Amino acid sequence: MARAAGATYCSEEAVMSWSCKHCAELSDISPQAFVTDADNFLQGFVGLEGTGSETRVVVAFRGTVESSIKNWAENLDVWSTNPYKEFPDVYVHGGFYNSYQHALRAQIHAALDNISVDVPVIVTGHSLGGAIATVCAFDLAQTRKVAAVYTYGQPRVGNFDFAHKYKELVPNHFRVTHNQDLVPHIPLLKMGRETASATYRRLLSEEEWAGFYHTPMEVYYPDDSLSHHECDSTGEDATCSNSCGPFDCTSVSDHLLYVGVALGSTEC
Repeated sequence: MARAAGATYCSEEAVMSWSCKHCAELSDISPQAFVTDADNFLQGFVGLEGTGSETRVVVAFRGTVESSIKNWAENLDVWSTNPYKEFPDVYVHGGFYNSYQHALRAQIHAALDNISVDVPVIVTGHSLGGAIATVCAFDLAQTRKVAAVYTYGQPRVGNFDFAHKYKELVPNHFRVTHNQDLVPHIPLLKMGRETASATYRRLLSEEEWAGFYHTPMEVYYPDDSLSHHECDSTGEDATCSNSCGPFDCTSVSDHLLYVGVALGSTEC
């Protein structure tokens, strides 16, 4: 799915005609809708992959453009919100939630209205697009079957209660990290308000509950080869991406290369 995430950086014309650089490697995807939020410089697409009983919906989101990644990471406005009234202990990053809710959600649901609810959904995204993909998958999983989520270099999205509930609804999320990529280390574990429920707060120290928490399952690539390590089920395995973070992981180049695929607007 890395190439599908890469395709989201390209123009609407290139995506809808499926003529982009990454598209050539994904000939079995048929784009159905291009989704965009011009106010917030966000975009993505909804497509169909496969045929017959093997058909799947692919929902993909673009990340932050290369020239502003480091600035975005260093100046990320951190605040959390609880928009899910049925899950009172679940908090997510307000900016990521609003990025999805502002315009993208309605366009995605409109595209899915034309596709049978029986067709499973794959969601993917890179960088900020990975965070939006996670919020989207949590939304879609309440009415559709989300077969899998593949994100690349995504930031933390919510608190521990979100990670726990997310895993229940979306059991097959492969959160891919690469070497010293800076983005998976934001927001910091200690950033934001304490939003864990009493039930889960007992599982970790008070210090560890101070803010955001990654969703599992992390798949860690420690170098540029395709050798990888499947991390533990906590979401915050100290032997994976966290082994160099948070302040020693500052690489933008690692952020723009995933599973051998170069990602970003220059790769269209």
